[in-house]
Amino acid sequence: MAERMIQRTSVGQRLIHWIHGISFVILGLTGLALFHKSLFGLTAIFGGVDSARYLHRVFAWIFTFNMPLFIAVWFKDCGIIDALDRKWIACGMGGYLPIKSLYAGCPPAGKFNAGQKMFYWTAVLGGILFVVSGFIIMNPLGLAKQTVRAAYILHDLATICTVTFFFAHLYLGTLGAPGSLRAIFQGNVNEEWAKHHHGRWQIG
Repeated sequence: MAERMIQRTSVGQRLIHWIHGISFVILGLTGLALFHKSLFGLTAIFGGVDSARYLHRVFAWIFTFNMPLFIAVWFKDCGIIDALDRKWIACGMGGYLPIKSLYAGCPPAGKFNAGQKMFYWTAVLGGILFVVSGFIIMNPLGLAKQTVRAAYILHDLATICTVTFFFAHLYLGTLGAPGSLRAIFQGNVNEEWAKHHHGRWQIG
């Protein structure tokens, strides 16, 4: 008997997710290469310092224009952390943390678990911080030096936080939960996978 597949993400969600992810990676790599003169050698990947700087600016605009779409299209499923989500977090992140004493009575996750919702909010808040601080960094004329300096600091802090969550998200979306990656490539998942990982999700 063929396995039953269930739609998990729409074409629009996947497109916006990939635009956000690809632009984030390119911005991260070019930003790292331009961060300090000692790292300028990394710009060779992009054809030199000028090319890396140009790409960083181009993808900054792509990232910026995609942000409102990213926020809107994922808010329905990921924007609200409810009481059951908070309980899921309290019981060892739904079992992801190896603390058996906390896992007893842990509620099943909905369509997206609380950890994924936390990733969403990290991406949203970090993204907004990137956009605002990046705009100040690219247009510093007429602004107080303290404002520009603060923008650089906030840009770096946003990078540290979002990159950390990015690697956690990458792991949990691949090796950490086999079968998850299919949802963001093809849009569907196996019914058994859905019931196992997201028992509260109304899959019909």
